[in-house]
Amino acid sequence: MRRPVVLVAGLVLAAGAVAVLDRVTPLREAVSAVYGTAESLVRVPGDLRPVEEENARLRAEVLALRQAAQDGAGGSTGSGAGKSAGVGTHVVGFGDGGRTVTIDAGGLPTDVTVVDRHGLFGRVTWSGPATATVTLLTDDATSFGVRMTGSREIGVASGVVSGVPGRRLLRMRLLNAHAPLRAGDLVETLGSAGRRPWEPGVPVGRVLSVEDTPGAPTRIALVEPLAGLTAPGLLTVIAPAGGRP
Repeated sequence: MRRPVVLVAGLVLAAGAVAVLDRVTPLREAVSAVYGTAESLVRVPGDLRPVEEENARLRAEVLALRQAAQDGAGGSTGSGAGKSAGVGTHVVGFGDGGRTVTIDAGGLPTDVTVVDRHGLFGRVTWSGPATATVTLLTDDATSFGVRMTGSREIGVASGVVSGVPGRRLLRMRLLNAHAPLRAGDLVETLGSAGRRPWEPGVPVGRVLSVEDTPGAPTRIALVEPLAGLTAPGLLTVIAPAGGRP
C-alpha cells in the first residue's frame, strides 16, 4: 500500500512545482509529463473520469444550444453553434498570486473558454503534455466583452482588486450611459470572433453594485462572478470539436 501513497505525494510536489515555475516553459513541460505518468499509475477501479467527461460534454452542448437559440431569436444563422466540445478537468495547483490555476489536462488548445457548473471560470493560457494553465476571468490584465442577459446592452468587463481577501470581482462598463442597470442583473459573455478565447452566452456573474456617475459616457458597475473561483470543482474546457489539437 506504500506505492500509491508515494505516488500521490509525487503528484502534490509536481503540482506545486508547476505553480512555482509558472513562467518557465521547458520546466513546466517536464513537470507536466511527470504528472501525467504518475496520475495514470494511481487510477483505481470506479474512476469517475468517464462520468466527468460526459458531464463536460453536456455542458458544452448546453452552451451551444443556448447560443443557437439566441442566434435564432435574433435572426442569425447560428452557423457557429455546435462546433465546440467539452473536456473535463480538475484544479491541481494555484499560482501567480491567485490569478492562475493549474489543471490536470494537457494537450489542450490555448485561448479557449473554461467554465464550471455555475459559469465562466477563465481561459487556457498555456498547455503542456498533461497539465495546463488557466488564467481566471478576474485577472486584472484580462478584459472581455459582456452582454446584459435581460436588456442585451453590451459592454466590457475587467478584473479588479476588491480589497477583501479571497473576493474577486469584475468592473463592468456598459457602452450605453442610459442603459437600465441594477444590483442582481445577470451578465453573460458577448463572445469572441471564432469563439476564442470567449464562447458567447456563458453566464459571468451578477451586478453587485452600480456606481453613481452622472454625466459619465458609460455606466459602471461591480460584478460578482458566479464561478467558484476559490473552491473550484469539476471544470470544463470548451475546446474545438473533433478532439484536442
